[in-house]
Formats: sequence, C-alpha cells, structure tokens
Amino acid sequence: MRLGIVMPVVLKEPALFDLTLDAVDHLVTRCDARLYMICNGLHVCSADELGAQLANRFRGAATVVNDPGVVRSVAGSWNRGTELALADGAEYVAAIANDAILRPDCLDAMVAFGEDGGADLWSGISYNHRAEIDRSAATDGADFTCVMFRPSTIERFGWFDPNFKPAYFEDNDYYARVVLGGGECRVVHAAQFYHHGSMTIRHDPAAAHHVNYWFGKNRDYFRRKWGVVQPAGCRDEVLRRYYARPFNDPAHALSWFPDDGNR
Repeated sequence: MRLGIVMPVVLKEPALFDLTLDAVDHLVTRCDARLYMICNGLHVCSADELGAQLANRFRGAATVVNDPGVVRSVAGSWNRGTELALADGAEYVAAIANDAILRPDCLDAMVAFGEDGGADLWSGISYNHRAEIDRSAATDGADFTCVMFRPSTIERFGWFDPNFKPAYFEDNDYYARVVLGGGECRVVHAAQFYHHGSMTIRHDPAAAHHVNYWFGKNRDYFRRKWGVVQPAGCRDEVLRRYYARPFNDPAHALSWFPDDGNR
C-alpha cells in the first residue's frame, strides 16, 4: 500500500524545526510511505540539509519542496504535496500538521479504515484533554491536523481552496464541499494523536501577525462563499444553513474557487 504524507511547514525558528523533526519521528506505518515536506519559509537550514535530516529520520522516501519566491497557503501546500503524491502513485494521501505527534498505530488505523470502505475523507482524533476515547467509534466531522483521503476524493470534490491565506477556514470549506456533494467525512477514534496547536504563530511573531491579519479576511471570504459567518459543527447544519453552491451561484461546481494562480 503506497501512502503519501504531506506536511506544510514554516521553518523560521529553531524551535519549530525541532518540533517538526519530532513530528516526523512519529510518522510510523507499515505502508510504503513517502513524505512531501512543503516549505513556506526555510531559514533554519538549507533544503539539502533538511532533506538529509529527513532521510535519517523518516522510514521511507522524503521530498523537500522549497520553491524560491513561492509562498503557498496551507491549502496550496496540501495541493502541491498531493499532486506529487498522486504522481508517485499514492493510493492514500495523509495531510499531517508539523505540530502533531501521532501514536504509532495512528496512520495504519486510518489506512485500515479506508480499506474497510471508510468515507470520502477521514481524520484521526486528538487525545488532548480527553479522559477516554472509544476506539471503535467513527463520528461525523474531520480534524485536518491529521487527515486522509483517496485520489478519488480530489477527483470528486476538487482541490483545496488556496484563497484562504495563509490558514484558517480552508478545512471548514473542504468539509462543507464533501457534505454538500453527498460525501462523508469521519473522525476515526482508533487513530489518535497529540496536537500541540498553533505552534508556528506561537514561535514566529511575523507569522502570528500575518495570520491575525488574514483571519478576518478569510472569515469574510468564507461568509461570501457559503453564506454563513460561523462554520457549521455538523453535517446536518451544513445542509441546512449553507449555500448549495459556492457564492450562491448555481453555475459554479462545488469544486470551484477563484483562481489566484497559486494552487
């Protein structure tokens, strides 16, 4: 089974570099795994040095993408990594945050869920502040800290919308598109991870300012796209409250978004 793992990173501070390497150490799977690290700011080392670190730590092939002058959103990074994974024949693609520490069976539990039929898109579950987790449960929703999908998911629901810059609301947007398109999203409780949460903006003041600046713009873009200010918390709410098509335009497919030239 070939698994592509996409990890967007902004590595401007040594603490984030160490955190990222720790996350990579916890990418454990029995699959033929390939890691695609999409860099949007690489100041702590060169791309070659980062590649050497990954080669020593990741149990599989690793690719570092560091395009000079190109700054992708998180969604754009997911797209770029997914493109590479699909070109390499990935049967499943996982998008993993660099501040997530996966339990050793997390990725394989997610692949097993997909092999059993699963859903169109499914995620693990953070065990932060949870006293007990029923490992047999699979519930509505998706946590894009650690999410997985098939090539057919992209074929059916389209690429992630990179107009959410640099992050926030791109996950709510894709969840909505899957639900509105008649698909299913699930949280797989057997696939568990610890999420440090927002570590880039904690350690990188410039990134924090950038995110804060764009948060309101992203929220307004989401409102214009789907007709709601607050993202829905469940499938039924999406179906009840959202526009049926992006920007309430019946001519648009669910996968449509304005092309900013940086998918």
